[in-house]
Amino acid sequence: MELGRCTPDSRSRPRPSVIISPHTAGEVTDWRADLGELFLDNLLRRREGRPLRNVVGKALGYVADG
Repeated sequence: MELGRCTPDSRSRPRPSVIISPHTAGEVTDWRADLGELFLDNLLRRREGRPLRNVVGKALGYVADG
């Protein structure tokens, strides 16, 4: 893959309305078990009045406390 910088007049230059993010491909093993553990942990945290894990900041658009 060839990489290069975007010039100011490039059509590939990011725009305010465009989000560019990396793509991760491949097999991730045990993700369902990890997701289940996170769900159960957050359920217990909610019941106990503790902060939840992996909460997405709506203004930020991502998990900020990770």
